[in-house]
Parts: sequence; C-alpha cells; structure tokens
Amino acid sequence: MSKLLTSVLLSLAAGSLALEAAGPASATVLLSEPGVSAFRPTPGSYTFFFDAPVEGEGTIDFGLVGRGTIDGQGATCGANECDDTFTLILNGNDLFQGLFHMGGLGVDLVLFSPGGATVSATSGALGEGGTATLSLPAVFRNGMNSLTFVYTGLDQGMDDEAWAIADLTVRDNVAGVPEPSSWALMIAGFGLAGAALRRRSARPVGRPA
Repeated sequence: MSKLLTSVLLSLAAGSLALEAAGPASATVLLSEPGVSAFRPTPGSYTFFFDAPVEGEGTIDFGLVGRGTIDGQGATCGANECDDTFTLILNGNDLFQGLFHMGGLGVDLVLFSPGGATVSATSGALGEGGTATLSLPAVFRNGMNSLTFVYTGLDQGMDDEAWAIADLTVRDNVAGVPEPSSWALMIAGFGLAGAALRRRSARPVGRPA
C-alpha cells in the first residue's frame, strides 16, 4: 500500500510541477515610448496604436509634462473659464479624465478614473510648468487598440501653455499558459497515477490459510 501511495504522490507531483513550470501571470510590453514627446498646445491630442495578442487586463503607465501655465480645476481668466482638462481615451471610450495645475492656477481634480489607478502631480511656481504621473488599469481587446491623449481648454499659445507625454508604457497581464511539453508531462503524471490504482484494484484477493 505504501508503494502505491508513493507512486500516486510522485505522479501527482509531476503534474503539479508541470503547471508550476507554466509560470504565474506575466506582463508583456505592448507599447513603449520612452522619453518625452514633442510638446503640443492646448487644445491638442496624441494617438497611439498597439496590438494585443488576446483580450484581457493590462496597465497604462505614463507621465504628463506641462510647460508654462497648464491650469487645474477652478482657474479663471477674467470672465472666462480656462480649466485645462486632460482625457485618456481607449478604443473610443473615456478611461480617465482630470485636471492638473502644472505651473498654472486652480487645483488638481480627478473627474473619473478606473479602480486601482494611481495618480500624482507636482507643480512649479506660476509659469514654471509641472508634471503628473499616472498608472491606469485597463482592459484591452484582442487585436489593434487605440490610445488617445487629449487636452482641451482655451488656446493660449505654445509659449503660454504646452504639454507632452513622458515614458509611455502599455503592458498586458496574461496568466501563464502551459507549453505543450508541460501539458504532456502533467497528463503523463495523472496517467501513471491512474495506472497504479488500476493495478492495485486488479490484484486477486488472497484466500485465507
């Protein structure tokens, strides 16, 4: 009986090791734009495209660099509102929207954001710009995806208000899938366990002396 138990345990262990060999969830970089992009005025936009091998969850990490007087929520220019609103659009749907004062007036305000997002912003003195850093969970579709960064607000010229994207990285988070060889090892392990059990059940019952 002990030999049978040992055989079964070893076979099951082989199957378990095969699954472990597949690995945990892994992150694959789908889009990488290191450094700082060219500055654009407000209003203005950038659009990027990337291909995802499967539908699933991922993350979008990037920074915003404001130059001049990018305004936050509540900023006013005389009688006119001059809030500068940032929106991130994934596949035609708004994923994030907020306002950051980066060298301008007003205050930082997140209008809407996906759960689990992290957002931070810093501002220099008036007219000296600032930065914002964002990490946003997202769900990508299988195939081509579009990612659009949009700033809206009063057009005050590049010398007064401009913005850029810094270190954009898009990753997917797909659970590891066993390779064919791992599946074969796992199936073999369970097969050995089944064979051991069949041999045990097929032995004739000994007659009493």
